Amino acid sequence: MNSGTDGPTEFDRRANDLFGFIPTYIEELVRSPAVANAYLSALEALEDGVLTDGERNIIMLAVSAANDSTYCVDVHRGLVREEDAEAQDLNLITMQQQPNDMRLQALTQTTWRLLDKRGRLDFSDLRYLGGYGIEHRQMYEVIAIIGIKTIANYIQHVRNIGNRGGNGKTR
Repeated sequence: MNSGTDGPTEFDRRANDLFGFIPTYIEELVRSPAVANAYLSALEALEDGVLTDGERNIIMLAVSAANDSTYCVDVHRGLVREEDAEAQDLNLITMQQQPNDMRLQALTQTTWRLLDKRGRLDFSDLRYLGGYGIEHRQMYEVIAIIGIKTIANYIQHVRNIGNRGGNGKTR
């Protein structure tokens, strides 16, 4: 992934630090160093946020499923640890259906409502999500993750990286 250089790039190293490997789309991101830096910097900043690594990966899985990004769905399913989610819940999220676990319901409902309404939540949405224990600071991190993950999903689509197609389901 070093784009013709003699060794790993700064972006390769940063991606490997974040994911434990270098995702395929990083090679595309580095075509615009500014975008690659923005993407990786945002992910690095969220490591200090209120959401756990597992929760961030669940949200990224939900965004990738909604964006029909099968490559990223596979990546985030692989990054979610067993203690963060059961396989059945991962399958449900991948099919854009509500998982059984209450915390995963909170995260996916927040993600999908924000996506469906393009961030234009009303008081009833905020009350609904508040019933799941979602606070504004968590919701703002979900919004950031939606933006970050959409960059990777759309670049994957533009460059046709990975599998195409998706599950054909809508919520």
